[in-house]
Amino acid sequence: NHLSLHVNDNHLGMKFSFDNHSDPENRGEIIMTSECSRNETGPEFDLKLMPTSIYLNSKEWTFQPSTVNIRSNEIEVPAFALTSGDEQIRVNGRISQTQKDTLTLSLDRFDISIIDSALEESLGIRGAATGKVQLTSPMKDKGILADIICDSTSIADVSLGELYLGSQWNDEDNTFIISAHNSLNGKSNLDFKGTI
Repeated sequence: NHLSLHVNDNHLGMKFSFDNHSDPENRGEIIMTSECSRNETGPEFDLKLMPTSIYLNSKEWTFQPSTVNIRSNEIEVPAFALTSGDEQIRVNGRISQTQKDTLTLSLDRFDISIIDSALEESLGIRGAATGKVQLTSPMKDKGILADIICDSTSIADVSLGELYLGSQWNDEDNTFIISAHNSLNGKSNLDFKGTI
């Protein structure tokens, strides 16, 4: 793994490259530039992610040109995208310390077996996730809203069929309702609901 930084006045350049030199293949490089400034509230960074490709689990993923704007009290992501064939990971929106905003992570046919490959011992996790996870602000009172469907799901080689994951805010109790249930051949053998 190698990280290189280049600084010139208010300009910053960064390149991170990695290679596991084994199978499955995990390698690539991430290139980013930033314009740095400061105002009365603190430092500001305007990050630009260059279009590059990386390999995760021997699968090629492509970073689309993206920007991230960091301020002292907020982070804005106008558009971030990572794609591999029909799989997509997208992030857009804003998270703030003071304003009501939402940062959204969108998944389209995301292969969750990559989670299994990151574990020391395989749990046989399989499936393709589609849906959204939203981080709401202000940051001091943030919450996570989720609505995800994962099809062809299996854990420990046990098929769960379609798996539904969700969370929503309950205004009356000031709690988040977390739920999970599945549908396999028209039947459900998993039905969970709880609050935090």
